[in-house]
Amino acid sequence: MAGWKKLSSDAVWHTADLYFQVFIQAAYLIVLSRALGPVEFGVFSSVAAISIIISTFVGIGCDQLLIRNYVEGKSSVLDGYGTGLGSIASTFPIALLIGFISCSILNVKLEPIYIGMVLISDLLFTKIVFLSSSCYWAINHPVGKIKINLIATSTKMAFLLGAFFLLGDFGVKEWIPLYFISILIGSLVSIGLVISEFGRPKVKFSWMSIKSGVAFCLEISSLAVFKDIDKPLVVKFLGPEIGGIYTAGFRVVDAATTPIRGLLNAVYTKYFKAGDINKEDLVFLKSMYMINIIAAFVIGLGIYLFSPVVENIFGDRYHGIDEIVKAFALFPFFLAVMAVSADGLRLVGLHNGRVLILIVSAAVFPILLSGFLINHDVHYAIWIRYGIQFIACVISIYIISKHFRLNKIR
Repeated sequence: MAGWKKLSSDAVWHTADLYFQVFIQAAYLIVLSRALGPVEFGVFSSVAAISIIISTFVGIGCDQLLIRNYVEGKSSVLDGYGTGLGSIASTFPIALLIGFISCSILNVKLEPIYIGMVLISDLLFTKIVFLSSSCYWAINHPVGKIKINLIATSTKMAFLLGAFFLLGDFGVKEWIPLYFISILIGSLVSIGLVISEFGRPKVKFSWMSIKSGVAFCLEISSLAVFKDIDKPLVVKFLGPEIGGIYTAGFRVVDAATTPIRGLLNAVYTKYFKAGDINKEDLVFLKSMYMINIIAAFVIGLGIYLFSPVVENIFGDRYHGIDEIVKAFALFPFFLAVMAVSADGLRLVGLHNGRVLILIVSAAVFPILLSGFLINHDVHYAIWIRYGIQFIACVISIYIISKHFRLNKIR
């Protein structure tokens, strides 16, 4: 009973953290999308999606490695933070080059200077914020995590509101320099908070850290690809206007799944298990499926019922966004089941299997999208996503159940 009370308390704090961010990010999305319009918002979102995907390679999983090493007693938070900063510094230049190449391949209609500012913001500054937040996540200190995340998101929102009220109508070229400055400030503040809490880190590079973080890097990058690769592809094949509308619709739905991500974050460290699995692990995993599926059903129904009013919020230029949001009503369900299944694979000691399923899903998704989007409606992007998620969930659940049966646990 005490364990469940602690889980409930952690879930509340982690969900509160996400809600703080989502509240600000929802306002950010609405203000920015209305100010830029679907065409320029589509262009900006395309670059941002590319940079988010590539950013997962920066640091080679250093934030997740920090959490794992601390939970397993292999290093202190401060050592993990210093090693993480070294990993970020050493991998950032390569990621920046890949970012420029990717934007060129996807034919992003934006000058290199502006592409560079977005890439640096997401590949370097945002990565530092995530690493800093992971320090508090590792020690299960949600208040500190909330503080860093809230400062980072609210700084960006403050700059956007300043541009909105001072400049009035502004375009993507006016916004990107402000975006760059706001995220730079957020990263500097996050470093200051970590230093004040844990002490001054010694920045160092470690090949062992790079090697250990490869699996986390592949896992996180696969998740990022699967989540965001559809945005630049929709822009490329169907145009920036449709891409902007599609991206705005997805962001609305993604924000609605906050309670699910809050619960998943609350139990994240529980999946790093040492030793053999037992009956309690099976009970725990079943409870995670049940709780998240119930939450997904409620959220999905809310998304479907809420969809008719979305166009009124974003404005007439986003005509058709209500249908996009409605089509994404099943997204919470597949997100919940796929996430719990992937964590379940880690719980039973099949981390490599988890990574393999995620990599294959991420690789197949853009290939199918590129084939179908050329001559078809944007809704195909949503249904292709559902199909891949369904197959991945079935395979994962089968492997997990088979593993428990082999260990004679029912």
